[in-house]
Amino acid sequence: MKTNRVETNSTQIFVAKKILTMNPAQPVATHVAVRDGRILAVGNEEEVRSWSSGDEAFEIDQRYADDVLLPGFVEGHSHLFEGVVWRYVYLGYFDRYGPDGRLWPGLKFTDKVIERLKEFNDQLAESEVLIGWGFDPIYFGDSRMTVHDLDQISTTRPIVIMHASMHLMNVNTVMLQEAGIDRFTDIDGVAKFDDGEPTGELLEFAVMFPVTKYIGNPIRTLDHSAESLKNFAKICRGGGVTTATDLASMINPDGIETLSQEADDPLFPVRIVSAASGRVFGNDVQGCLDALAELRHLAHDKLHLGIIKLVVDGSIQGFTARVQWPGYYNGAPNGI
Repeated sequence: MKTNRVETNSTQIFVAKKILTMNPAQPVATHVAVRDGRILAVGNEEEVRSWSSGDEAFEIDQRYADDVLLPGFVEGHSHLFEGVVWRYVYLGYFDRYGPDGRLWPGLKFTDKVIERLKEFNDQLAESEVLIGWGFDPIYFGDSRMTVHDLDQISTTRPIVIMHASMHLMNVNTVMLQEAGIDRFTDIDGVAKFDDGEPTGELLEFAVMFPVTKYIGNPIRTLDHSAESLKNFAKICRGGGVTTATDLASMINPDGIETLSQEADDPLFPVRIVSAASGRVFGNDVQGCLDALAELRHLAHDKLHLGIIKLVVDGSIQGFTARVQWPGYYNGAPNGI
């Protein structure tokens, strides 16, 4: 339900088939009263009318009379690049709905992942990179994807597979060559075969950087585009999310301005809480604060600016995060 916050002397009462309040003290209701764009009361008609100030008019709105309503969910850890990745091939284990409403069946076996990649490879122009996302090998036992798997698809086209955590990726032999990664690459995170050659699995951002640079770093250059923001909002709406975080904004003034404009559209169904990435300023808190102060005029009711993310983390399911005792259940080394 979207209402404009305009102060009036009237209150709207929305009638619903059922309202699931998520409040154990009052789990179900049938009416919700809205005043000045804010929820005033939830209950039956008599209960919400009791908030009348005497000379106040009530407007009964039946548009949700046949619907079930529930509170909007708050997504406390999300990233705007959720709107970017749908440009590419979904390779996750679980079924997912895209922003266009298409159901993408989850892929339960590695050969099914390869099969979907082959399908999309045949649709690309010769100069394009094949990019997939959402892959999570933790569901496939001890076997890990390697260049041998991806080279089945193409030995001439670069292939990049982003893991679900975004902290790891797999690439084929061509992409390794284009990124200049080989057995002599002296960066933590290059997984290798027993003979010292790279397997194609790259762990964490330092070693992934040459690959992301090669493909144009779409996660950071497209996440504030109007198209990607609309896709992000559609995904939120599909999950019932009405407030979502962007927990690593690059504080790009043009991007924040676009975000401000898109979010301010009455049809944009989600409020965004943007957390600036301290890495942009070398974890200089004051530098972040100064940059955010210059952008403060772009904030509004549906865009919150001011949070700074100062954190170094890793992927638990990718075994790159540092964990406390007793460590990883499978005895994996304690992160990168």
